[in-house]
Amino acid sequence: MLAVAVQINTTAACRAVVVNALDADASRWWQRFGFAPLNPDNDTDLDLYLLTDDIQRTIEELDEIPDR
Repeated sequence: MLAVAVQINTTAACRAVVVNALDADASRWWQRFGFAPLNPDNDTDLDLYLLTDDIQRTIEELDEIPDR
């Protein structure tokens, strides 16, 4: 799904993927993958984002890892 966001970015200027975590535990889970709070000053706001540029960079790095 994140790779699709990167593909869309090339034609439709998709800047970020936004998720709404179900609770604080889910928010911490998303943050493990680089998602950041949209409103870091509000601990109760569970909206998080990840820039498509960061997603693309991660995909490119994964493509460089040789098959096992």
